[in-house]
Amino acid sequence: MTELLREVDFMPLAVTLLARLDDLPSRLLREWSEHNTAVLEADRHDGTRRELSIEVSIKISLAHLPVESVIFQPRQLLSVMGQLPAGLFPAVSVKLHSAIPHLDAATQDLLRHSLVYAGGNGELRMFSPVRHYVSTCLRMSDAMLSIVDEVYLQIAHGHPLMDRMYVDGAVYDFELPNILSILTSTLDRGGTLELVETILSLARYCLSRSFSCLRLLQKLLPRLDHTSYHSAECHRAISQHYRVAGELSLAIPFLEWAADRFAALGLTADEATSREGLAATFKTLDRHEDAHTQMRRAELLLRESSELSHLADPLPGEDLMLAEQRFRDVREVSINDGDTFAIITLSERILKILLERGDMVAYIAELELVVTFDKQTSSMSVWCAGTKLTLSHRYCENGNIEGAEGLIIEAYAACSGHNRSAGVAAAITALATIRYLQRRFDEGVELNKAAAKLWRECGHMADATNCEQMAETIRERAAMFR
Repeated sequence: MTELLREVDFMPLAVTLLARLDDLPSRLLREWSEHNTAVLEADRHDGTRRELSIEVSIKISLAHLPVESVIFQPRQLLSVMGQLPAGLFPAVSVKLHSAIPHLDAATQDLLRHSLVYAGGNGELRMFSPVRHYVSTCLRMSDAMLSIVDEVYLQIAHGHPLMDRMYVDGAVYDFELPNILSILTSTLDRGGTLELVETILSLARYCLSRSFSCLRLLQKLLPRLDHTSYHSAECHRAISQHYRVAGELSLAIPFLEWAADRFAALGLTADEATSREGLAATFKTLDRHEDAHTQMRRAELLLRESSELSHLADPLPGEDLMLAEQRFRDVREVSINDGDTFAIITLSERILKILLERGDMVAYIAELELVVTFDKQTSSMSVWCAGTKLTLSHRYCENGNIEGAEGLIIEAYAACSGHNRSAGVAAAITALATIRYLQRRFDEGVELNKAAAKLWRECGHMADATNCEQMAETIRERAAMFR
């Protein structure tokens, strides 16, 4: 029964009407999902009490609204909100001011008639029964539809982790239900390449936030050319959503299809990643032979994609100096061949040797060299983000604050672009240190608080605690300078 009440937002009139129905809660919940406000018609068993019908109540409220005019359009505002399950947030409301004249006055009128209410995060919300009724009976004008589509496509394009750094609170995450609702509606009216890529990019972010967009992906899939990369990526995204939901048997055929399509397209790394996912899934299902077959295939693909990377293995009894020189020689060949995987593997070996030798001058020089490689090939950017953060720490120790800040910003951009939450948290933490050294204390406090939130979301509790403690330390330090 609690789930059913939650579906109607515990709206008093809806709760009263539900109490008068003698059906089982499970049956009512099923009927609500199919028929929405029609379930709550009070004359279902008592024709004398029709005035209590939820739909009648909403109609009466709508009838008391002022007539729509060029300068006052509360119903137009309602039609927009009917498509926004999470409510209308201030940042979006500002963008609608030019399309809905006197929007603030229209808002106040809707509040007076109890058609909307203020949410806990500054948003304007509707009770679920009202929104379902409005979404069916009040349609946005074509002009408004175009504006709302454009606004939410822009929001979906904006990188969520970037937004979180500058916007108060997890605004993007609050908007996710609205984004999915609008993108679904847009897709129903026909998809563009931009929309397809936006949905696939959003799916990756949703996975990182444990937020399902499976229905949107399932709607997108049949609209894609089955021979395309986008179709393979959509199959993979669907399989990942099933895996997160624990529906492993459902995930397998989608991931197998994605792996085969990546193979047909010659995308070795994508195929290898898909087969590693299959191996992990089969292993969880105790299908060990299938897991072994997929893992062997993934390993072969990785070796094929980098024929030189195996040369990064030290030889028995090999002197560190000789090993380092050999790795450098092989890396030169890898650079000429454009073998990114080998460049990364060999660079990791060289850096490890230099640390073991304690040669920090050579170590910093090697870090700088790796950063130079990254500027030559974007495929190294995510891996190189960690190298840039390490180098930024060394620059800070040597007083090169400006150089350190530039590296942190590059690392942040790389991790943001690939939805690497832990990498973003590390970059924000490093930037907070820079702001502290620059005596920009307020910024340092806010950045540490943002980093702590991200670390906690990633499950890195110790890092989160450290950032929270650092924020308090900076606040105390700032007080000494005031």
